[in-house]
Amino acid sequence: MGLRALVMAGGRGTRMKLSGEKPLAKIFGRSIVEYVVASLRGAGRFELVAAAVSKHTSETARRLTELGVVLVETSGEDYVLDMRYAIKKLGGGVFMVVSADLPLLTEDVIVEVVKRFAGCSKPSLTVMVPLNAYTALGLKPDFKLKVEGRFLVPCGVNVIDGSRIDEPTLDEETMVFGRAEPFVNVNTVEDLEFAERCMGRTAGK
Repeated sequence: MGLRALVMAGGRGTRMKLSGEKPLAKIFGRSIVEYVVASLRGAGRFELVAAAVSKHTSETARRLTELGVVLVETSGEDYVLDMRYAIKKLGGGVFMVVSADLPLLTEDVIVEVVKRFAGCSKPSLTVMVPLNAYTALGLKPDFKLKVEGRFLVPCGVNVIDGSRIDEPTLDEETMVFGRAEPFVNVNTVEDLEFAERCMGRTAGK
């Protein structure tokens, strides 16, 4: 069984204070979850791209169906529980798990993460970015961890050996990226505007 991708798109996304669902918030006319799916597919490493959706994201589920993404219906109440459920429902395998709100995640970064997991001997890999890389962009992440004396921010990108998903804890490798831009979670309108500015610079808009 090859590598699979799982997009987590079932949460409420209440912090955005939008009239619609957060994964469908648009940048240059395209929803943020579409950017995530396009990058995963463009990386050319996954035999399957699936998404965890819920009653909170019915419109997102409809759009993902149009894109040919395999869906798993979850509760949408707990990220980790929903992830575990979806992986088991999809039949295991090795999964890259990605939050639906990472529109700046690029194909080359995805490939780099996949290669790092392939080269480590642990069943789980978590991607993090130094806190100061975020604050240098004027962003304020919601959560940080102190790891070996420095503050790191989890990025919403993990790789997990699904055959071991029922184990209470998994030995974990930490991959630290120096750049924060590819891992900017769109949790607020300000985050969305930042992502749009980044894409505009890249596209010359």
